Amino acid sequence: MADSLKLRGYAGVSKQSGTELALQLDDGRKASVFKEFDQVTLPAYLKGTKFEVSQGDNKVVLVLDTNPDTRVDIDLAGSFVFTFANHHSIKEAALLTVGGGLIERYEFGKTPGVGTRVIQGPESRP
Repeated sequence: MADSLKLRGYAGVSKQSGTELALQLDDGRKASVFKEFDQVTLPAYLKGTKFEVSQGDNKVVLVLDTNPDTRVDIDLAGSFVFTFANHHSIKEAALLTVGGGLIERYEFGKTPGVGTRVIQGPESRP
């Protein structure tokens, strides 16, 4: 199973190839995302983008620290493995359990063409 999409701004989803990534909105435009994974540099809540991700009976949550200028291509492979490409105006994202536990944190390079740094969290994928 796989899914991919292009995200623009908070909720501009296009070219989605599957149904595993479901956009979750608070006010029709953006989501309030609990930011347990980095309380030092950002507040506990931020305006961003949140996806509920389902594969079979398993679910996780993907949260992204987005803004109106954000552009990122998201690819999802089996076992909740993500690839991010063509990112612009986005600093980080996180893969969380449904209960909010950190599975992985993703830091995006500021220089175009620089890859994504993956930091393993204490939780594991379902």
